Amino acid sequence: MAVRSPDRGLTILNRSGSVVQHISMNTFPDGVAFHTAPDFLVTNNNDGTISRFDFPFGDFTMPPSVSVFASGGFRGDLAQVGPDNCLYVTQAGTRFLNGATSSDNSVVRICPGFPPPGVIPLDGSFVIGDLDATVGNTVTFWGAQWAKDNSFSRGSAPDAFKGFTNAVPQSCGGRWTSSPGSSSRPPDTVPQFIAAIVSSTVTKLGDVITGDIPKIVIVRTNPGYAPSPGHTGTGTVVAVVCP
Repeated sequence: MAVRSPDRGLTILNRSGSVVQHISMNTFPDGVAFHTAPDFLVTNNNDGTISRFDFPFGDFTMPPSVSVFASGGFRGDLAQVGPDNCLYVTQAGTRFLNGATSSDNSVVRICPGFPPPGVIPLDGSFVIGDLDATVGNTVTFWGAQWAKDNSFSRGSAPDAFKGFTNAVPQSCGGRWTSSPGSSSRPPDTVPQFIAAIVSSTVTKLGDVITGDIPKIVIVRTNPGYAPSPGHTGTGTVVAVVCP
C-alpha cells in the first residue's frame, strides 16, 4: 500500500500501483506518515494543520474518519520519521512556547508511535523478553534457543516457543497466544525493520503458549533469519513504540 497526495486530497494505491480510493480534502497535503498502536495516517498540510485519518479495522479500502491532529501552525511541507519513532515536520514559520512567532522556518517534533521508514507489518509478530528490550541492545527474536536467549522479569519461557505469534497487537496491554515451534507460521523473510512484542512473562498450557504485551519495540534486523528455528533471527532495538 502506498499514498500520494495529488492536489487537494490523498490517493491510496495498492502494491501494484492501482488506485484503491481517493480522499478529498479542503487543503493541500504534502508530507505523509503512519502511526502505530493505534494505527492511523497523518498528513502535513499547506494550511498549517496536520490531518489524521483512521481507517476502520485498518482497511485502506474503506472511507476513513478524518480529524484535526494539530492546528495553529504555518504552511506545512515535508514529513520524515526518525529512528526515535518520532515524526518531524517542516513549517514555514516558528511559534514559540510564549506565543511569539517569527518568519524563520522550523521543524516540529511529534512523539511517539511513528515507526521508522522500512517497518512493514507482518502477518503476526515476533516476541522478545522485557529485560532485553532496551534501545541499543542486540536481541534474538527467533530461533531454536529463543527461550534461553531472552530474559524476562516474571520467570522463564517454555522451550517450545521459538519467538513468533500469529497475533498482531494494535496497542500495548492485553495478551497474545501462539503454538509451539514453527507451527506458528513465521514469515519466509523479514524486512530491515520489524515491530516486535515485548513480554515480561511467557507460559505454556498444553499446546497453547501465551504472553503479555507491556511494550512494542522496533528492531533493526540482521542477516541470517529463516523460518526454520535453526536459522536464528537477531537484531538491534532502535525504538520503543509504546507505552
